Amino acid sequence: MCTTGGDSEPMVASVPPCLRLPTDAWLHILEYVEPTAILRLARVCKRLCSLVHTRPLWVKLLHLTCERYELFKPTFPMDKMTVSELQHAVTAPYRFHRFVSRYDMMGTRVLPFLTRVHPFRWTQDSDSNPHDVDSFVLVPGGRFLITYGFSSIYLWDLGYNMRQYMELFPLSHELIGHMIAVAPTSDGRELLVLLESGNVLQVYQIDPTSPDPEFRLVGEHKMLLPAASSTGPYQLRMSVGRARLTSSMAFIWRAPHFIVWNWVEGTGCQWHAIVGLKRQPNRVIIACEGTQWYFWDTPMNQLSAQFPVIRNELEPVDHLPHIGAETVIWIGTRYWVSHPLEERFSILARRPPGGIADDPQGVFKTYSIGKSARASESGDGAPAVVTLSEDGTYPVDGILDGYDWAPMFKPGMSQFSGSSENLVFCARSNWEELVVGFLPPASSQNPVFFRPMTGERVTEPDASFEDGMIGFCAGSGRLVYRARDQHGVFISDYLRSAAS
Repeated sequence: MCTTGGDSEPMVASVPPCLRLPTDAWLHILEYVEPTAILRLARVCKRLCSLVHTRPLWVKLLHLTCERYELFKPTFPMDKMTVSELQHAVTAPYRFHRFVSRYDMMGTRVLPFLTRVHPFRWTQDSDSNPHDVDSFVLVPGGRFLITYGFSSIYLWDLGYNMRQYMELFPLSHELIGHMIAVAPTSDGRELLVLLESGNVLQVYQIDPTSPDPEFRLVGEHKMLLPAASSTGPYQLRMSVGRARLTSSMAFIWRAPHFIVWNWVEGTGCQWHAIVGLKRQPNRVIIACEGTQWYFWDTPMNQLSAQFPVIRNELEPVDHLPHIGAETVIWIGTRYWVSHPLEERFSILARRPPGGIADDPQGVFKTYSIGKSARASESGDGAPAVVTLSEDGTYPVDGILDGYDWAPMFKPGMSQFSGSSENLVFCARSNWEELVVGFLPPASSQNPVFFRPMTGERVTEPDASFEDGMIGFCAGSGRLVYRARDQHGVFISDYLRSAAS
C-alpha cells in the first residue's frame, strides 16, 4: 500500500528531494537493490509503488539474476511473461534460500508445492514404450532437460515454472551418440552438447526456443585411441562428468589419456594420465584418486591440428600437504565454468580414523586455484606452476533426527549453483534422502548445514535414487530426479508460482 496523508491524498509535498529523481535514475539505482527489498519498499513509498509494476525494471533485473546465478536466459520468455511472472523469477533464488533455511534446526523435511512425473514418451503413439534414460542434464534455470539413452539425445521442455504447460513429447531428438557434457554458446542463447560415438567426438548445437529445434553438428574429432567395447580396459564409455565443455574448448578424460580439444579451431593435444578428470576451472585441470592429487596447466601453446601426444612436458603436482590423509569422496564445481569464481572448487572429504574424538567424520573444504608469477613473466606460453590455497573448512554436521548420515554421501551430487553469497548443491545421503547444502563465505562462524529436500524418505532399495540422476536449480527452486525401476523423472517445485 502506498503512503498517503490523513485524507487519503498522496503526501507529495513531504517527498524528500532524493525521491524526485527521474524514472531512468531510479531504474538504475534499483538494479543494485535486492529484489525482495524492492517489493517491501514499494509498500511504503508511492514513487516506488508505481515503478515496481513496470516491465522494464523486472526485465532488466531478470537479465542480471540470470548472469549472477548462471541461469540459461532462454529459460524465460521475457517478452511474453507478465510482471508478476517476472517478479517471481527474479526473487526465486532469494525466496528458495529463505524457504529452505527455516528448517535448519531439526532437519524438518521440506515439502514441494507440486511434484509431477514426466513419463518421457518419445512419440505420440499411446502404446509406445517410454524413452529409457541413462543420464540427463538439467539446464540451469530448470526449464530444459537433455536426456540420453540408447544412443539417442532428447531435448525436453518442462516449463519455466509449475504453472506452465509441460511438453509431453521431446522438442527434438537425434540418434547421434553418447552424451558426456553440456554448455551454453558464447552468447548464452543456445546449447552445446558434447558426444562420443565410437572413436569420434562431436559437438552439436541447438536453439531450444526456435519453432523447430534441431541438433546441428558444429565440431568433430576422431580420436586416435582404442574404441569403447564390451571387453578390455576400454569397455567403460565416458559419462557425464568425465568431460568439461566450454563455448570453444572440450577437456576429456578417456582412459588412459587426457584430451584437450579446441573444437572451434580443430586443434588439440593429449597426454597420458592414470586418473580421471575432476575439474576444469578456466585452464587448470584437476584430478584425484583417494588422497593423491594431480594438477595440470593446460598447454595452450601446444595445441595443433595433429593432436600431438605430450609426454614429459607436463609434470603434475602429486601431493598437497594441506589435503593430508583425508580421502576425497566428492568434488564440487560450477555448471558453466564462466563465473568469476571459476577458480574456486570445493571437496567433501572423509577424515582418517583415529582423529580427535569430537571431530566430525566428514569435512568440506574450499580452495582457490592460482598460478605462479614466473610463468606470466616469461611470456613464452609455457605451462604455469599451479598453486592452491585453502579458503575455508566447514565441518559436516551429520546428526539429524538422531542418526548420522552426512559423512556417507553416495554418488549423485549435483554441481554447484548459486551466487558468491552461497554456493548451493543437492546431494543424496546414505539414508536415501535428497538434501540441499549451502556453503556460505568461508568463516569459522558459518559451518555448512544440510537440509532434506524430499518430502519423503526413500527406504526401500528398489526405490532408491539412480546414481547421477539428480538435476537441481536453486535459482528456480526446482529438483528433477529419477528413482530406480521407474520410468521418467520426478519434477518437484518448491516455490509457489505467481498467480496467473
